Amino acid sequence: VQTFNGQLHFAFSVLAADNLASNEIGGFQRNFNSGQFCRSCHISYQFKLTPLTDISFLPRKVTTHNAYVQQVVNSSNARIIAGVAGESVLSNLIGFHSIESLPNDVMHDFAEGAH
Repeated sequence: VQTFNGQLHFAFSVLAADNLASNEIGGFQRNFNSGQFCRSCHISYQFKLTPLTDISFLPRKVTTHNAYVQQVVNSSNARIIAGVAGESVLSNLIGFHSIESLPNDVMHDFAEGAH
């Protein structure tokens, strides 16, 4: 990061935020009422209330996420692919990846019963 006196070097691990902020920072879709809204897996909205033991779903992986980002970036229209809206604004930080660096929102996912 450029500073007044030079550069600040650091490594990134996680960024704690609520779901909306995490989705925006991570380059995911910014709504939770359609499509593949989860940052952790590819569950679709139609199964959001189904117990996870009753369905099968794929966890998100770095390699497939990167492929979705490239598809969105190369797309001529602003389309969301598998819940991915684009590249993360933090994607150039060392140690940051949208799939690994944005933990669940404990307040919304667990305390309010969304998970």
